[in-house]
Amino acid sequence: MSSLKVNSVVDAAGGNTVTVNGYTPTMSNMAGRNRIINGDMRIDQRNAGASVAASPSANTSTWGVDRWAVFASVGSKFTMQQNAGLVTPPNGFKNYQGVTSSSAYTVAAGETIQLYHNVEGFNVADLAWGTANAQAITVSFWVRSSLTGNF
Repeated sequence: MSSLKVNSVVDAAGGNTVTVNGYTPTMSNMAGRNRIINGDMRIDQRNAGASVAASPSANTSTWGVDRWAVFASVGSKFTMQQNAGLVTPPNGFKNYQGVTSSSAYTVAAGETIQLYHNVEGFNVADLAWGTANAQAITVSFWVRSSLTGNF
C-alpha cells in the first residue's frame, strides 16, 4: 500500500500552498483539468435512476442526471434516465444519461432538442473569454445512438 504525504504551508501572500507527494499545483500545471461537473453521469440525486419524461410543454428544460438537462422546442418527444436501455458504455465509463425517443419522430426545420450542461463562470474565468487573451479549449465526449445518421 502506498502512502500519501500532504504538506500545507502559509505562502508569502498569506494563503495556503498545498504540496501532495512533492507536487505543488499551479495555474499552469493544472491546465487541461475538466471543467464539467458530473461529466461521468454518476450522480443522479434528482431522479435516483428513474426515467423522466421530457416536459410536455415546448421551450422548457427537463433535468436528468445532476447538472445535465435537455431543452426542447417541442414537448413530449422523449424520456431520460441514468443508464437507460442497459447499453454497455465503453471501458472506463460506468454511467451515462440515456435519452430515448418516445415514438417515431422526425425533427422538423426550426425545431431543436439539446442536451446541455451549464459550466459555471468561476470554472472558466482563467480562460479569459471575452478578452484579447482568450484561451482555446478542446471538447471531447462519447455518444452512442441506436439510429444511424448525422447528429
